[in-house]
Amino acid sequence: MQHPINGKVRLAGPVKRLYCSFFKRSNPLGWADYHTVAERSGGWWVHCHGMRRRIGFDLEFTGVPKDLRKEALRLLIGIIRTLRGHGEIAPDRDFGGRFSGSLQSFSQAVTFRISSRTDGDHKGMMRVVDIGQPLHSGFPARLFAAHLVARGQSQTDAKKAEKLFRKAIDLFPGEVSDAAGSADYDPAAGDITGLQVKSNLGGYLGLALALRAQNRTPDACAAATEAIARCPDWALLYRDHFVQTDDRKDTYQEFWRDLDILGIASRHQPASQAVGSVAETGGNGGGFGARTRPVRRI
Repeated sequence: MQHPINGKVRLAGPVKRLYCSFFKRSNPLGWADYHTVAERSGGWWVHCHGMRRRIGFDLEFTGVPKDLRKEALRLLIGIIRTLRGHGEIAPDRDFGGRFSGSLQSFSQAVTFRISSRTDGDHKGMMRVVDIGQPLHSGFPARLFAAHLVARGQSQTDAKKAEKLFRKAIDLFPGEVSDAAGSADYDPAAGDITGLQVKSNLGGYLGLALALRAQNRTPDACAAATEAIARCPDWALLYRDHFVQTDDRKDTYQEFWRDLDILGIASRHQPASQAVGSVAETGGNGGGFGARTRPVRRI
């Protein structure tokens, strides 16, 4: 779908315009125009106009599910806020940062690809894809899952947090992590970046804690078991720190204290496995691990 971009044209059809200011309201360069446009494939194309003068290009997501359009706008704004002041970002480069919230226990990572669109209003856009993925990889499910997990971690309402974590797991069930994925995990610091990219650990652990907060202990233990099955080496490090520092003496803590982690890892098959993969991550003090390409971290 093509659409004219100017303040005098009122857009019609399945298009929503959202104006946001990231700088001073008196500065017209601080305004961006955000569009959500229905795609023939059934997903939504979410993109912005007005950022070229600030960061050198406009950004887009493709294949966004209908119920995630608002979250796509939140995430796009978060990426742009992180990009501000960091110079020109070249195509086919990775970029990392905390895009979705100040309380999140991991950094996110994306790759920018030059969009294939050729019309005058959209030529030269950068498409945001999951780290290491090609231009036509479609909806960046891992990135959006991490975004929802970060939003859940900032929630004070356990039921709302549960909903966000469940949606994140639905988008990206996660893969089984090897020992290298936990090589740089420090339980005291709690940064789970590499494990989030690989296994969506934050989704399962967050869900377990949200269910615990609702006194739904059996469900909380089941969610924790899914986390352990995907990240057993993380669980070995996490258990002792959790038992020593958590002062809530309940069945959930007993579950962790008496846990046979290696037994769970050998017996329990994760409920579901993600389809496809991204560039592998391993050990690195910043949490991303050993990478096949540099990630610009904020």
